[in-house]
Amino acid sequence: VREDEGLSLAQTLRRRFAALKPQAGAGVKKIGEKLEHLHYEELINRADVQGLPENILALGLDQESLQLLTVNLDEEFCYTISGTGRTGKTNLLAALAKQAAAQGLRLFLFDHEGGELESIIPFERVVHNDVELFELMEQVIVGEFTTRNGAVNDARDAGGSVTDAMAGYQRIIFLVNDMRAFISALYSPQRDMGGFFEVALEKGREHKIHFFAAVTPDDRNDMARYAAMRIWAAWGRGLHLGGMFDQQNILSFDLSAADKVRSLPPGIAYALEQSGAAVKLVTPQVLGMKEAFKHE
Repeated sequence: VREDEGLSLAQTLRRRFAALKPQAGAGVKKIGEKLEHLHYEELINRADVQGLPENILALGLDQESLQLLTVNLDEEFCYTISGTGRTGKTNLLAALAKQAAAQGLRLFLFDHEGGELESIIPFERVVHNDVELFELMEQVIVGEFTTRNGAVNDARDAGGSVTDAMAGYQRIIFLVNDMRAFISALYSPQRDMGGFFEVALEKGREHKIHFFAAVTPDDRNDMARYAAMRIWAAWGRGLHLGGMFDQQNILSFDLSAADKVRSLPPGIAYALEQSGAAVKLVTPQVLGMKEAFKHE
């Protein structure tokens, strides 16, 4: 390295290293540091997020590479957000819902009474129990599945494109923030909706209707006696928050024995990147969520 005019070699090197120093801001970390926190606004204002089409939602950033990880709605139907309590499941549902709302997608939610999501997201409709779910099923879900299923079958019978057949249909996102209560409502003795949903969850892919559910390991185990829960789990798609991956039995990632039992901070998930490799994902914290990782 040649010395700059009027400067010693040491001063020259300091000047040149200073010019290479990254500026403070979203996604900037020092050498050896890992990204631990990500605000929703930081994620959503990235150029690679602002340019996403309506079928792609941002999940967060790879903790090591800071690469964007996304979910492609055209490839997903029943998507599990797994984790024990207070790991950030509801917060991630909020982040996905905010993006879907901004894209103009139709949004529905099943949650317990007084849930925080409905106070910060403009859902088309929120249901809390078997009565309200049955009304939504009668008024929206059955009709949408029936109409779209006819278009899908016609396209397949004609050897045409299902994607083209669905082009005129608005995408629907159904979020479930209380999986145990949702499955219980489906099989309510007064309003048994289990049969319909079993068929819908098994055969409803490619209809531009997508389900995202927060699921704890206990939800999966306790509700396994119901066919709808088993069908949901069989899709095996999603991510797992908070570590202790070995406690859940819906997702199957290629993790080391040590990583399977490792605890992760709230908001950090094991997810699959495009190559299929498992990485640590930092999910975005949504402003307005009260104690985002503590209320589940």
